[in-house]
Amino acid sequence: KICPISCPRPCEKVCPAWAIPPISSQITTGVIADKCYGCGRCILSCPLGLITEKSYQSDVSTINSLLASGQVDAIEIHTGRNHQQSFQNLWNKIGPEVLANLQVISISFPDMDHETIPFIQSLQAIMTENTSLYSQFKGIHIWQADGRPMSGDIGKGASHACIQLATKLLQQQPLNISSTTSLDNVHQTTIDFLDHHNHHLNELNELKESKHFIQLAGGTNNYSFSMAKEVELIGKPGFGGFAFGGYARRQLGKYLNELEKNDSG
Repeated sequence: KICPISCPRPCEKVCPAWAIPPISSQITTGVIADKCYGCGRCILSCPLGLITEKSYQSDVSTINSLLASGQVDAIEIHTGRNHQQSFQNLWNKIGPEVLANLQVISISFPDMDHETIPFIQSLQAIMTENTSLYSQFKGIHIWQADGRPMSGDIGKGASHACIQLATKLLQQQPLNISSTTSLDNVHQTTIDFLDHHNHHLNELNELKESKHFIQLAGGTNNYSFSMAKEVELIGKPGFGGFAFGGYARRQLGKYLNELEKNDSG
């Protein structure tokens, strides 16, 4: 659907991915699908109701082929309230050769109040139920505390929700998070082990046991680090750092757009 020339185009202003070109660009496709990541802000902002949602789903076998190729060593799975069955269906389709190649499995979830901890524990139970399958995975789990999804570019206040969610989870440690290791020192511990392996066997064994980390996501931006430091999350056992989505896209978008222009020229 094409916007009338008289429309003030609030959708263009709120899009964090530059997926809606200005009317002057002569591009009449509306939302550019290849750039859109589905935040939904344009739908709510359109005064004429011309923007609609379209679902895109990738076949699990296609994803498995990519993962089994060895070119990809991490996967991120988005979940939500009452998604246990769909998560189990997906997990059951992941083959042992895929898990053997993965270094990181990242699972994002929203704050579901008192249901949050039982929910992520149920996902952990699904993954570990088939011991022969799960034993193939030698990497780490990142549990993304998705406080306010796809909102990091909005402003400082967007970080509060993920800070609160991560703080709650790290206090209660629902996933048997190690009490001695944080993800901050994973890289350095590994380097130390390679350089002085005779002196670091104990540290490496502790690191292998520390398979679960809580990461800030959903609302993270340039304020998140100072806010996390203020509540003493930085360096806390089980703290898995930051995931930047919308904020990173906003910062990198102008450079990516320039690269696209240069390529097309």
